[in-house]
Amino acid sequence: MRASRQSGRIDLTPSWLLRLAGACFVAGGVASVATVAMPRIGAMPGAAGAVAVGIALAIFCIFTERKRPRAIEVRLDGIRLWFARLEQPGATSAFDAPVAPLAGYAQFGAWLLVFRVAVGEASKARAWARHRTVLVAADMVSPEAFRALALWGRRRARHR
Repeated sequence: MRASRQSGRIDLTPSWLLRLAGACFVAGGVASVATVAMPRIGAMPGAAGAVAVGIALAIFCIFTERKRPRAIEVRLDGIRLWFARLEQPGATSAFDAPVAPLAGYAQFGAWLLVFRVAVGEASKARAWARHRTVLVAADMVSPEAFRALALWGRRRARHR
């Protein structure tokens, strides 16, 4: 974790915990399809279906990994999500990421924080706003930053 010199910006590293969860998700999907399909339609068509489901789920996991924010900027009125620029690998920018108010928060032990932020034009009113879920695993940031994010999320969720 690197804290930027900008106020409240916390850089996020790729999470092995979330990657492991994605791999378990893919393995569970493949095993489920194989268990159900092989006895009913045969070994070869069942295996082909299981491989197809595994490829589709793996592509989905890779897609969601690339869509994760690379940094979070904590502010009094919400959070700003920083995403990777596709044209410049390693660079981050806050394009299409205005400060978004917190719409929900959950903490799962000392491992995972879930922020639900309102994005879009109607985010101020929260009536018709789109929402984005941001997962912050404990291995993405330092322990101090994780505690700070957890405390900020609890306070903002209580006072909204």
